[in-house]
Amino acid sequence: AGEVTVLQVGGIASRFEYVIAGKPMEEISIAEPLAGSGETVASPTAWKFIKDTVKEGAPISEEQHKDFHRIEALQVKKHTFPTVKHAATLCAKKAQRQEEQEQKIVTYGDLNVLKRFVPVSVFQKIEGGTTSTINEMRVVSVIFVLVTGVDVATDEGSKVANELMVSVQQAIFSHEGTVNKFLVDDKGLLFLCVFGLPPCVHTDDPTRAVLACFDCEAVLRKLNLEGRFGVTTGRVFCGAVGSTKRQEYTVMGDTVNLSARLMANAKKAGCTILVDELTAKRAQAEVTCRALEPIMVKGKSELIKIFDPQKPTNEVLTTITNGEITVRFPWVQFDSVLTSLETWDELRTVRAILNSKEVATEGKVA
Repeated sequence: AGEVTVLQVGGIASRFEYVIAGKPMEEISIAEPLAGSGETVASPTAWKFIKDTVKEGAPISEEQHKDFHRIEALQVKKHTFPTVKHAATLCAKKAQRQEEQEQKIVTYGDLNVLKRFVPVSVFQKIEGGTTSTINEMRVVSVIFVLVTGVDVATDEGSKVANELMVSVQQAIFSHEGTVNKFLVDDKGLLFLCVFGLPPCVHTDDPTRAVLACFDCEAVLRKLNLEGRFGVTTGRVFCGAVGSTKRQEYTVMGDTVNLSARLMANAKKAGCTILVDELTAKRAQAEVTCRALEPIMVKGKSELIKIFDPQKPTNEVLTTITNGEITVRFPWVQFDSVLTSLETWDELRTVRAILNSKEVATEGKVA
């Protein structure tokens, strides 16, 4: 319970994220893990409003969260018939208003406004009347990012959060990925980014995901913020989840969970970015990944191999073999021979690069 800050952040490619932040959101992220199956735990702030109308259950065992309270049941003797009737009447009126709002016809103009908060692939399905085909299983690369040092409940913090979102969008979109979620909790700002969702799918999505992390690192340094990254690759569920009244497009699966675990363990491993074995293997043509000591993570019974990706130098390498010049660009996963270039524009571009510095047998061209 308490005041919250509602933010609309972003704006790159007309994409915005709607986020709610504040002390109540921080407290609920603490209360939820404290509650067992079928239980309700109230935060200290919420407890002040309900303590006289409920029965308190067993105390919270965690020492640092002793001020949270487990609720056993309502104090039925304090709820008279008129009170219950009044509450039921208010609920009925609210339900009726919601039903009337749901019956409102959404115009095409309304869709254009909503478009800024809806993923491109989902909006295209809505326009084409093919929303039944949204759900699918596909191989993607997932990035979890945790950023600390920003209090979005303040005016200054909200400006930093917007600048951060704009910069993260630029970094992710430039590699043709997607920012799927932006959340605020007691630990900081949490981003969920995905590479491989429609309509932008690439064979090198793992490489793009790791390179995007390097760009996001630069953004955090510029804003004087700290962050941790977890990157994984695998087959996940991609689709709309929720009820018929409210749904969101997201990704779910073991790969997503592992990405969050790697993010949480990055600091302990002594690095900023941690990637799993499959991501390291598929990105090895462009990114050198240093193997670290395997770790145990929640939800896994075996040790997980982890890797620390090293930022590439982005240099163009050239070699001469039997008089034939071979050029390797950092963004291409294979060597291209000059004599196999198919257009004059390609040849002129490469010649301009090679002429910028004298070519040596094992030389480098800036």
